Amino acid sequence: MSAQIGASWQAPWRLLSWPFRHIRWKIVLPYAFLTVVLAVISSYLATALVTGSLEERFDNQLAEAGRGVSDKVVRKERERARSPSRTASPPRSRRGTATR
Repeated sequence: MSAQIGASWQAPWRLLSWPFRHIRWKIVLPYAFLTVVLAVISSYLATALVTGSLEERFDNQLAEAGRGVSDKVVRKERERARSPSRTASPPRSRRGTATR
């Protein structure tokens, strides 16, 4: 029974240690690992740069839209202030009827 337990424990270990027994795997695995690490780091950096650029663009568009709306509100208020309904003199029809 103990031989079976020992054999079952050694089987996965042998399977995992198999690549490290051959010289080609000892050469290839570090480079493969390095390639994966560099790919992950460069993907993160590229994503961060693109996201930052898009966020800055969005902020600029939002600020520009805010300035545009503010300018339109100011123009509308100036138009309303200049309109004849806001003047101090009463309309002509009333003035004519009050004097007669």
